[in-house]
Amino acid sequence: MAPRRDQSRAGLRLRQYELVRVRRLLRPAEDYDDWKLNQRPLAAGDVGTLLDILHAVDVEPGYAVEASAPDGTTIWLSIF
Repeated sequence: MAPRRDQSRAGLRLRQYELVRVRRLLRPAEDYDDWKLNQRPLAAGDVGTLLDILHAVDVEPGYAVEASAPDGTTIWLSIF
């Protein structure tokens, strides 16, 4: 397992590989299918695993999040 990295945003402390809940969508759900592999559109209330915290110069951090079925298959994978 990779070391955990912390990132603060709006007073929250997010950690790689922790579970996160989608509170609301800022774009249409179909716009979050970055890799064209989502089995269904994501929705507010969905729970996923924070896979990575993405950093770029002069840009707010991005978050790669995956929701998985009980058998481990990907339901959706997106960047927020």
